[in-house]
Amino acid sequence: MERESNTRNVKKEVHRFLGVSLLVFFILTQSCVRGAPEEEEPTLPVWVISENPVVEIGAEGDPRYEFHRIVDVTFHKTGSVVVANSGSQELKTYERDGRFSGSFGSPGEGPGEFHDLKGLLVNGDSLIAFELPFRGPVRIHTFRIDSGFLSTSTVRFEEYSQDGASPLAFLSPNDLVVTRGQSFRVVEPPAQGVIVRDSTTLGIFSFLPQPVMHWLGVFKTASLYSFPLPEGRPVSRSVAGYSLGPALVRTVSSGRLWIGDSGDGRITQYGASGVVVSESRYPVAARSFDEAALLEARREAMTDVRSPNGIASARITELYSERLLPRKAPLFVKIHPGVDGEVWVESFSELPHRARDVYVLDRSGAWIAKARFPGGVRIHEISHDRVAGVRTDADGVERVVLYSLGR
Repeated sequence: MERESNTRNVKKEVHRFLGVSLLVFFILTQSCVRGAPEEEEPTLPVWVISENPVVEIGAEGDPRYEFHRIVDVTFHKTGSVVVANSGSQELKTYERDGRFSGSFGSPGEGPGEFHDLKGLLVNGDSLIAFELPFRGPVRIHTFRIDSGFLSTSTVRFEEYSQDGASPLAFLSPNDLVVTRGQSFRVVEPPAQGVIVRDSTTLGIFSFLPQPVMHWLGVFKTASLYSFPLPEGRPVSRSVAGYSLGPALVRTVSSGRLWIGDSGDGRITQYGASGVVVSESRYPVAARSFDEAALLEARREAMTDVRSPNGIASARITELYSERLLPRKAPLFVKIHPGVDGEVWVESFSELPHRARDVYVLDRSGAWIAKARFPGGVRIHEISHDRVAGVRTDADGVERVVLYSLGR
């Protein structure tokens, strides 16, 4: 009897110990899950961009100051501003104060003429621009800002890649960032109520010392969704980019290619040979969508819709439907080049016409500053003391706007 009693007591102690241990384990694990603070935003110096433009370039009725379909804006080392205007197929230059100083190129298919102006690079005194005619070879034109046209060269990517390639941007005067295949392709609409990530193969094409293609790999790009088309059309659904979902963003800064995924916050820097130079993580934790801001964004988008039963209305209605909305908002939407290898990462906002936060990485991949972009402006170029962008008014008129930057 005494032995049985001792055995029962030992069992009780074991059960009590196990119960307490499980309780402690549960409390600890819950505190780790619930109580663990999210990654805090680092304390960074704040750089100040002026609230209003210090220079505005653009005027209706004067062809020197009229713009249509601006594809790029950049600064020349003299301080002048260069605008790649695809509407007129020319490069326009302006003094630091916004006065027109000249233009290069014109519509056409001859030397120094553009058929489909796409990209621009300033290299010393030279302006280098490429065009991408539909299903045609890439043509690269070089101008001097003081004397005009210098040369035109043609690149047929089929000679270096079986599937061909399409240029995306200049990495340097001798390197182009490219995507595999033709720039235009048919995309199959995803199933109703489903978001999918498109994909592409990115690479770097180098001209010197001999032409060579460095493929970096396959990357997930934009999020896509489908929406119903009005009755009476050959197909029932169409496809569009899902701006509320994760996407791939990229830019080039001082001969380096930066690629970021707005879903996981990873930003990778590549050298001209395709080697990874650095990897960074966005310094702000993912957040849920602002429902009130989404409703306002939907109302604003619908104000420009002409027909309540048209394609635009169907696209916007599906875009903001709750069944498509992810749990978390994208972390950022664009990456912009700065000086000395910097990149500026623009935060996601449900209302892009409002001012939004931006975080700055240096060439080593370290976060060095925080700033705030003005609302309603597409940012193109950032120097030591200026920020250049494009603002489009309600009538679709484009203007180049320059802001001061205090570091």
